[in-house]
Amino acid sequence: MAPAQQKQQAPQQAKFAPPPKAPVAVKKSLPDYSSVLSNQNSEGFWPEVKLSTLTQFLNKALPDSSDSLPSDKILLCTLLAVFVLENFFEEREDEWRLIAKKARTYLLKNNVSLTRAFDELSDYI
Repeated sequence: MAPAQQKQQAPQQAKFAPPPKAPVAVKKSLPDYSSVLSNQNSEGFWPEVKLSTLTQFLNKALPDSSDSLPSDKILLCTLLAVFVLENFFEEREDEWRLIAKKARTYLLKNNVSLTRAFDELSDYI
């Protein structure tokens, strides 16, 4: 190729920009294991103040009302705590098994249908 032809091709090559880089997915930082366990009451429930910590594990906001989820904030918080332990910290089940059992007993005594509630919550992770 003649030098004059190379000069003509160089500007044409400069028109092409490199392909854009793929966006990097930023993973949100979730609360740690100890922050989920903290504040469980000796009766087996989690207080309402933990609700904001526990909802960080969900990908979308909970509905204002639901047939499957309890409207009482303490019951909802306790349900979420057990759900989070089972779905996000299953590798530590030996550590939280008895804690979750106590919470489940508390929920059942308060007429919370665990199967229906957990089924609905699974749509939020």
